[in-house]
Amino acid sequence: MTIEVKQGKQTNTIVLADSIRELSANNYMLMQQAWAREVGVGSDMYAQDGHLARLGMFLSPEALSSARVEYTHTVMGFTNLTKEVPVNYRAAILAPLAVSINGVAQTDKSEAGLLATAAAILATGLSQAQLIEACEESKKNLRLN
Repeated sequence: MTIEVKQGKQTNTIVLADSIRELSANNYMLMQQAWAREVGVGSDMYAQDGHLARLGMFLSPEALSSARVEYTHTVMGFTNLTKEVPVNYRAAILAPLAVSINGVAQTDKSEAGLLATAAAILATGLSQAQLIEACEESKKNLRLN
């Protein structure tokens, strides 16, 4: 899938993998992890309040595994809230799918490389609507059917 973003007189081009057959298993896993963060953690105080409330409900010997999950989500949320530059979860979803940005191959799939790719995606001037649309379209393209 190719996304073209006008930024002044320049047109930025983002090329994303659009078939599960072209995507490496590792990049697919990284994309799924980013989706999990997008739908499960949230990055605002309202989300944190919800995690803390649920954590309180699970503080019993019978619900320790649920408490561990909520604790993990709470820590991840607070970590993102307190970062100097929080991660944009939607851009993080697209980062493992990025083949190239403005002709520059995006091959570094380390944590630092994915953060740099997410930042480069946002630097193209992509609007929030385009970002959401690209994530939803990628989700459809990469179904296991």
